[in-house]
Amino acid sequence: MPFGRAETATGKLVGHVFASSWDCDDDVVGWISQLVVDKEYRRRGVATTLVASLKEASLFAKVTVVGVASSHPVTCYVVSKLGQTPLENIDTKFISDRAPRILSSAPVDYIRSASLRGQLFQAEDASGAVSSVDTQFPIDHTGPLNALVTLKERKGWCLGELLEGHEFLLICPMKSRAK
Repeated sequence: MPFGRAETATGKLVGHVFASSWDCDDDVVGWISQLVVDKEYRRRGVATTLVASLKEASLFAKVTVVGVASSHPVTCYVVSKLGQTPLENIDTKFISDRAPRILSSAPVDYIRSASLRGQLFQAEDASGAVSSVDTQFPIDHTGPLNALVTLKERKGWCLGELLEGHEFLLICPMKSRAK
């Protein structure tokens, strides 16, 4: 079942998040399908607020693993906060161990059909990618690449480089919410 939430400012839509969840073996996967914030409202906590709202959604009540495929490193950063795992502490072994079965069980077509790419999945990969998926999603990477430079300077970055037609793949444990 999908979940969507929008933030508004004085009647203007400034951002939205779409998410879903599904069972995958012993895990319940919470997946962020889309997180968008209007350029004029970025760096104001809108993305963090939108993603944090998922903690209270019944859809995410039993989620044990949270993930996202995104070309934007800030989206990965915000999702890591949802999982309560700082970006600099992301466990890449956790990603490599779970990614194949999570992606193959996804109800989201473009995720289920995406090819895993990077050093976590092909030891011989010399592209600079570490954890990504080849979704053939056409997007101008100028903004995401600029954000990546900033994140690399300020935070640890373990997902590698962003290749054309690819998106970063982040999967991390979701700490259970207090009852």
